Amino acid sequence: MDKSGDCYVGDRLTKIMDGITFNWDWSRNPIGTREVQDVSDLEKMCYETNLSNKEDQWICTLDDTGAFSVTRMRALIDSKYLRKDNHPTSWNKLIPSKVKIHIWRTCRDKLPTLDNLVKRGITVDTNKCILCKEEAEDVNHIFLGCKKTGVVREAINKWCNGAFDVDGSLSVGEVFYNLGSHKPKSKPDFKELLLVAYCWTISKGRNAEIFKGVPFNSYRAANDIQFYVYSWLCNRSKDHGKLDWNRWSCNPDMV
Repeated sequence: MDKSGDCYVGDRLTKIMDGITFNWDWSRNPIGTREVQDVSDLEKMCYETNLSNKEDQWICTLDDTGAFSVTRMRALIDSKYLRKDNHPTSWNKLIPSKVKIHIWRTCRDKLPTLDNLVKRGITVDTNKCILCKEEAEDVNHIFLGCKKTGVVREAINKWCNGAFDVDGSLSVGEVFYNLGSHKPKSKPDFKELLLVAYCWTISKGRNAEIFKGVPFNSYRAANDIQFYVYSWLCNRSKDHGKLDWNRWSCNPDMV
């Protein structure tokens, strides 16, 4: 509204002993509540601001440097929106990348289970477990509470002589972080491989029943878990490249 479109705010004020006086040169006087309030807010800001003859510049307040940094902005966004976890992410080199991402999402309850879909406002016919049709389908039920996956856990636990005896009172994430905690670092974490292969196989079987109409078979799933662990050890571990399937399938403790 100033007659001169090139003037600065500093050109329209004069500092005096006890404050500031304003010498507005309006093309028209402010009208309406909004314009009057804008002028009042501007004058208030001028009273609280020490103006200088330096050129205006942008200052980022993320740190003391005043310079904008993508890294610092990313850290700020992550601190506000990302879920914090006291457990470090375990990236076992023997496990394929897509399977690592799956167990990472599983431990953080980020899988599209029916219960999670309902929580996100997505309409589904039912939130009952696809496999057992009895309880709400959340991550902990699918992998630790479902009767059908329980048969898989029993078969695997029997095969590996009790190494897969998981505590059903814990979450999947807690089980994952606790299973391999006592395994020497110099050896493949067999318990971790078992849990990862178990979760991967159960998810694939569940999805096959939903999208392909293939009924979930607990004993076939147990065999698939054995095969996944064996193939990862043979193909991705230098120390087990010549692992014999017949011997290992009867005695997984040899790993």
